[in-house]
Amino acid sequence: MRTALIPYINQYVLGQGWIVGWENNKETKSYRFYIDKPTLKKPDKNLLFEEQELISHEDHINLFWEYRDAEDITLPFKKYQQVQFTGCINEYRRKDGSYDYGVYPVPYSKLEKKLNALTLYVKYITKTLKRHSDEELYQYEWEVKPQIKRLMFELEDAGDLLPTFYSNYSHYKTELNEMKMITNEITKDIRGIHGNRTFRRKYKIPRNSAVEIPEFNWDN
Repeated sequence: MRTALIPYINQYVLGQGWIVGWENNKETKSYRFYIDKPTLKKPDKNLLFEEQELISHEDHINLFWEYRDAEDITLPFKKYQQVQFTGCINEYRRKDGSYDYGVYPVPYSKLEKKLNALTLYVKYITKTLKRHSDEELYQYEWEVKPQIKRLMFELEDAGDLLPTFYSNYSHYKTELNEMKMITNEITKDIRGIHGNRTFRRKYKIPRNSAVEIPEFNWDN
């Protein structure tokens, strides 16, 4: 029995370990993952996982994942694959009637994944669209900037539910602020080129079409 987890019942934790097996329980409509040698820590958005307060090292633990929360899981996993997980400690009843403690995942911020996707999208814009074009301007104003703003809100809303396996709160905040500053500079530059006849000739821009694309309002 994992008695070290008793003081943390119903509390959110971050964990890391290795998958050694899983089963699909149709009766409870959930997956049970068997995690070997898990390390469980107390979340702190300002610290990376390895710096956070240790709750316990366990020999193994069960990670329960209900179907409705497992839609993006690609099964099967590879055995002995290292995984990071988040969730709440809770009590469950074994088949023999005794009780033990496992981790039940809860919805959490996927900020890291979304930031990576946004970075790839910006690279796509840079490689495929004509520089200083109205299409490039549109993508920054109505695709990139709104997503940066959404991620800024998500970062603040996450609180200590923010997984910090890769970066902490201050790193994400700095990265998002830099992205905001850079996209503002890019769109200002495009609008400046469109508004100048000499630059329009230089970059073969037929007319000032930038004025037809509304500027994104960060304050709304």
